[in-house]
Amino acid sequence: MDAIAAAAGVSKPVVYACFGSKDELFTAMLDREEERILTETTEALATTGGAEDPEGTLIRGFQVFLEAAAKSPDIYRVIFLGQGGGNEVVADRIARGIEQQVSVAAEIAKHWVKGYSDLTGPEADAAAELLGQTIVGLAQVGARTLLREQSHWTPETLGEKLGRMVWAARAAI
Repeated sequence: MDAIAAAAGVSKPVVYACFGSKDELFTAMLDREEERILTETTEALATTGGAEDPEGTLIRGFQVFLEAAAKSPDIYRVIFLGQGGGNEVVADRIARGIEQQVSVAAEIAKHWVKGYSDLTGPEADAAAELLGQTIVGLAQVGARTLLREQSHWTPETLGEKLGRMVWAARAAI
């Protein structure tokens, strides 16, 4: 709370006046970041060609996600590195957000499974779910890598690498 007050240029009581507890503060930060990342990712996916350019869509989606991590490293360190965590309310909120991301990724992956495999029905749905889990898992690995090794990777270079890796893995479907 001290660090937040200092960064905002206000006193700690002002922060507590806005947020009654650390749980409320973390929840507000997570809400803000989740909204921002979903909005930015949706906009990026809408402009990259979607089903017509799956590899480009993956690359841009990873880049947008990693750019968000680079813009708010303290929040993403709590989420992906466990720094400052240990709070059950925050952990539950993060888990719900990750499941929402998996759901969105799996919906996008359904189009790719349909277009690039012979799978149908429940088998296709299971493959899309697995691909969605893979995409979100690699995004999390990317965020951890970016936050730990900022001198080597940028959101652009790491996003491109991850997008190409996932697209290459689609052959295993």
